[in-house]
Amino acid sequence: KHGIENIGYWTAVDDQNVGKLYYIVAYPDRASREKSLINGIAKDSDFLAVVAESEKDGKIVTGMESVLLEPTDYSKIK
Repeated sequence: KHGIENIGYWTAVDDQNVGKLYYIVAYPDRASREKSLINGIAKDSDFLAVVAESEKDGKIVTGMESVLLEPTDYSKIK
């Protein structure tokens, strides 16, 4: 709907990171990312309603780190 491609989701299995969710999403380019996030999902009433419902008994996310990645020349995913 917003041009965000879901690549994959993982949960940690080591003791120090148990309970953490890791995921990778992809965009055609950085400008598309900004458009998808700022003017897309951040203003999507359906998405915001799902977030509100999931947090009705308290926040489920205590922190988030975002890292922008670029594939190397030898990466299978480009």
